Amino acid sequence: MSQLKRGLYLRRKLRPVQQRPIPPRQLDRLQHIADHFPDFLDDGCTSAPDKLLGYDFKWACRLHDFAYCSHAHAPGTMNLLRKAMADAQLFYNVQASLPGLVALRVAAVYFQAVMELGGDSYGSCTAGPNGRCRHNLRYSAWLKGTK
Repeated sequence: MSQLKRGLYLRRKLRPVQQRPIPPRQLDRLQHIADHFPDFLDDGCTSAPDKLLGYDFKWACRLHDFAYCSHAHAPGTMNLLRKAMADAQLFYNVQASLPGLVALRVAAVYFQAVMELGGDSYGSCTAGPNGRCRHNLRYSAWLKGTK
C-alpha cells in the first residue's frame, strides 16, 4: 500500500465519532426506555451501519427497535399504522443525526429498507426458552396465546 493510500486509509479509519445533539423529545423517549425497560436490548441498525461519515445514529435505531417490539406495547396496538409511524420516525431521527444534504439521502435509504424489509420483524417477538423475547423483555401474561 502506498504511503498516500495508507495515510488516507488511516485518516478514514481513525475519524472520531461525531454526535449531533439528540432532539429533546427523542432523548425523553430514550430515558423512558432506560427507566421502564432496563433489560431492553437492541441490535442497533441490524445489518446496516450504526455510524456513517463519522456520525453515530444508533440511538435512532434503538428507538425503532423498541417501536417494533410487541412486548413493549399494549395488546391490539401493533398495527400497520404504528409500523408506518415507527418507520417515519426512523427517517426523521436518522435525518436529524447527519448534517446537510447527505442526511436526507441516508434517511431515505434507511426508510426504504425498513419499509421493504422490516415487515417480518415488526411485532414478531415471541417468548424464548427463558420467557423473554429477542429484545430481552419478559413475556407478558397478556401476550400468552397471541403467537
